[in-house]
Amino acid sequence: MSVRRYALKLTLEGPVHTASSEVGSFGVDSPLARLGDGRPYIPGSLVIGRIRHALEELREIARTAGRADEFEDQIDIEALFGGAGDEDRGQDNRRNIFVSDLVASNCGDKSGQRTRIAIDPVTGAAREGALQVLESPWAIGEEVVFEGELRLRSGAEEPGDIGNRIKNALEWAGSFGAMRTIGYGVLKSVEIEDPEKSRPKFASSLTDAAPDRVRIVLIFDEPFCIADTRNAGNVFISGGIIPGAAIKAALAALDPEGKHKSFRAAIDAIRFTHLLPVPKPETELDGKSVKLDLEDLPQCLRDLKDLARAGPPPFSLALGDKKQPLADLSLCSGEHLLDGFAPQFEPDWKWEVREKADKLSGWSMPGRSLRVRTAIDRDRRRARTGQLFAYEVTQTDGHVWVGDIDLADVDKACRWKVVEDIKKLAVNGLVGLGRTGSSAKVALLDARAPQPPLDKAGLYVLKLMTPALLRAPDGSYEDAFRAISEGALSLERGFWRERLAGAEFLANRFFAGKPYRPFLLTEAGSVFVLRAADDRDAAVAKERLSAWIRGGLPLSNPVREAYGYGQGDDDAALWKQCPYIRHNGYGEVACMTQFAADNRPGKGRLQALEVAADE
Repeated sequence: MSVRRYALKLTLEGPVHTASSEVGSFGVDSPLARLGDGRPYIPGSLVIGRIRHALEELREIARTAGRADEFEDQIDIEALFGGAGDEDRGQDNRRNIFVSDLVASNCGDKSGQRTRIAIDPVTGAAREGALQVLESPWAIGEEVVFEGELRLRSGAEEPGDIGNRIKNALEWAGSFGAMRTIGYGVLKSVEIEDPEKSRPKFASSLTDAAPDRVRIVLIFDEPFCIADTRNAGNVFISGGIIPGAAIKAALAALDPEGKHKSFRAAIDAIRFTHLLPVPKPETELDGKSVKLDLEDLPQCLRDLKDLARAGPPPFSLALGDKKQPLADLSLCSGEHLLDGFAPQFEPDWKWEVREKADKLSGWSMPGRSLRVRTAIDRDRRRARTGQLFAYEVTQTDGHVWVGDIDLADVDKACRWKVVEDIKKLAVNGLVGLGRTGSSAKVALLDARAPQPPLDKAGLYVLKLMTPALLRAPDGSYEDAFRAISEGALSLERGFWRERLAGAEFLANRFFAGKPYRPFLLTEAGSVFVLRAADDRDAAVAKERLSAWIRGGLPLSNPVREAYGYGQGDDDAALWKQCPYIRHNGYGEVACMTQFAADNRPGKGRLQALEVAADE
């Protein structure tokens, strides 16, 4: 079994407090940590920290008693909890134990509060202005049950008695939450139930035993943080899109010993697209439309099969008069005013315009929330100096994440074995996703065939669904498309945005011993209008476009030369040198010619500009 899941219950005695980083109600200095629906919770990261501290204390006791070898034979703390990553060497040291947020079974008195006061050490009186008000819904001595899930990834520890050993560690910990040293959060009991009792975390409705493409849907059990940007060294901001490389890595981590030989042999050739957020299916309840409950996954496959991946709004959308709808200018040549105004593109939009663009494009991004964490000094039982960090996590309660597993580059005779291996690896869902080690249920479905390229007056409009390493830093997009189409396509016009990806970790991981050159990425939402280089190449051009839509954009030879990869056509072999290859989900494109035609400015909305010639 690749993942073991245990139902975990902690019964604590009030008062209990876990501080939130959110703003509380008026007059409350320390609000209680609550989920979006208002239920109090204990963060899973706090429970993991308490388990580790308890095991380290028990190991020290065993060493003092001369029984260290016996203890270490029973549990490997370093393998279970991992360690600090090494940015200097571009390496991570991931843990193999994960705990969900533990949610309170009763919310207590929502208006309950407690106060604390600091005492002046000189006068012995209350210090002025040092009154603290805490949100405290549970009375002294009141018992409250917190429920969640403990997850263990294979390779960390063989099944056996691991559940009991962790239960012993939790009992040794004794208390949970803030202000434990003054009697808060005292542990009364621990329950860890058999993992076989948990609900199904995997379902499949595949009808083809050896498909060339499989639809994968993830339903998350909790928020996740797959860091997209990093504003500071200790602040990680989650993106709403899950890179294909993250799913490939999560599956590989479930097979550390390489027992699933077909999957291991084909892993480089398997292309995982990025998983894009899609609103959960809805159903009617008492005359209202509500999000479908996807807890019973096998019964919900029918509701998941028609979900469509839209991708972010195209950068070719523009606003003219605010009273007029957004218009797509990708099929409009020349320089124009739109409704008598200079067209406003995405960087100039206000939030209400962005919402219109999202709705028009079918795009829905989940919200984020802030979680602040700190390392705890085990001996002093207080926050460790300089160890504060924060996550902006992606909320998952309103969305599922949808992508494809592309097996076109895998030997046809082996595809069914690869699919069977993926099913076995995902049978208990995925764990360890992102910095929060989040968990998700997995559904495998028959994939839709990609839409063939469509042209309007010989023009093809392509949108980047995911970022791409498309052009060389000293090259142009004309050069890039000429190179990857082998001269069959030329660039008519485009709307794009770029960013540099790099910094310390990527520099040490991919440029060790070589000159550092950050990756120049073209952002998702960029639009390129292409046409066949000449009439004789029309069939070849359409063939190239179809290949890109099916399998993503390859790295061009100018890009390969710029980054020192050498010329070739096997991008899959470059994963150790470059993360931004199509097999990791980058460079996915969709044909949006019909969208561009449907949203082209209506008659009279465009006014041509007359450009004065230089005198």
